[in-house]
Amino acid sequence: MSWLITGATDGIGLALARQCQALGVATILLGRKPLDELPADLFSADNYLSVDLAAPTAAEQVTTWLDAHGVSRLRGLVHNAATGWVGNLVEQPVDSIQQITQVNVIAPILLTRALASRVDRVAFISSVVAEWGAAGYAVYAASKAALNAFTRSLRAEQPGFLVQTLHLGAVRTGLHQKCGWEVPPSMLAKFPPPATAADWIWRQLASSKTQATMGWINGIIRWLGEVAKFPRAGRHRVRPAPGKPLRVLLTGASQGIGAALMAEFRARGCSVIGVDLQPNGQGILPLDLAKPATWDSFWPSIAQPFDLVIHNAGISATGPFASIAETVSARVVAVNFTGPMRLNAELFARGLISAQGDFIFISSLSYYAGYPGANVYAATKAGLAAYGHGLRAARKGSGGRVLNVFPGPVRTAHAREHSPDNRYEHKRMDPAVLAAAIHAAWQRGSQRLVPGTGNKISALLAWLFPRTMTALMRKLLFIKMQSYTPTK
Repeated sequence: MSWLITGATDGIGLALARQCQALGVATILLGRKPLDELPADLFSADNYLSVDLAAPTAAEQVTTWLDAHGVSRLRGLVHNAATGWVGNLVEQPVDSIQQITQVNVIAPILLTRALASRVDRVAFISSVVAEWGAAGYAVYAASKAALNAFTRSLRAEQPGFLVQTLHLGAVRTGLHQKCGWEVPPSMLAKFPPPATAADWIWRQLASSKTQATMGWINGIIRWLGEVAKFPRAGRHRVRPAPGKPLRVLLTGASQGIGAALMAEFRARGCSVIGVDLQPNGQGILPLDLAKPATWDSFWPSIAQPFDLVIHNAGISATGPFASIAETVSARVVAVNFTGPMRLNAELFARGLISAQGDFIFISSLSYYAGYPGANVYAATKAGLAAYGHGLRAARKGSGGRVLNVFPGPVRTAHAREHSPDNRYEHKRMDPAVLAAAIHAAWQRGSQRLVPGTGNKISALLAWLFPRTMTALMRKLLFIKMQSYTPTK
């Protein structure tokens, strides 16, 4: 049986393919380059598929090729392909955000789903910068944070399916230059070569480890990133009272948490413009975060820059991973993750964020505890929080603030639809209480908010004992999904 390796025509992927060739291990290789541009001693029509993972049909193309070549089983799947962008976050092109998300997040998720019946193990090449506030490459770091959360939840959902997350640091490849970062030669020389990384990756693939980090320095960097996730309140910096009503843009404003946020911020004297896929009046405009091509009709209605943007919109898909349609998973990523980042890019480009504008990102308690049975949702919420960290670092010194919010169960129709058991719905947090806590945290300048004592304890336990708490989430949520019919 063969190993399937993505991004195999350059850098680490090419070195890993060479490593397998030297060991006599069969491979199936994916890359964007045409076959006739690749070395014939390694690539052939029998083991190589030229495919652009940024294409929505990439997973279908791979399965079609495998079927045509009679490949019903694979030894394993290695998600190595990745892309990025380095520079001032507020200047990042919208198209690069879409490409990074498609290649680094959507393609691995959909390809894993498409090949799950053919493999018993899958490895994801991640990065030690995933949880850091990466000012120059926030979208890349966020994409890796999303993958980390996805693998954690998938691992808990399917214990018999080996899911490995391999955390690498900088490697001496051409990716840096492709992303726009001209690495000084003295620094580049300190990065390990692709062959060293490939050798380390192969040793992990030969083991049954679920997670590993390459090198002790990278181990420290990753550990510090995990420490940064500690569920603390964050620094406080009270904003002076404004001389005029603050202009607020709120996504997902029609119901649930969004409706409560609109009521709270308006009651506090803010001028709030809400957007939603299904607007219900009251100053709410139509906007589909998953379809940026339709946003042109929205911009003419915005006359002045916003002082605060609240990214609240979110959807979910629950159930066994293999049972969730590809289109549904892709839309969850588009609404919860890609959409907010693309909307920000448009706001920056159009000058619709004030110089000291603030941002609030509504993430989820699953950032700490995982969410077996809602793997893609958990991935998007973790990625959104990581993007928030990066945005905060990128705008340091501007006066603008970023608040990440990690709510637990809230008494909304969305929670009711996706919960496996609604008998204790009355114990969930009231949206109005959550909205008041968010406004108070934003007003005092907090960097993060885990609302409610019970949620704080859960987040702390999940931070201290991640495997135990994720396993508990599997018992409380995923297993119950098999025996309860959600109330709609």
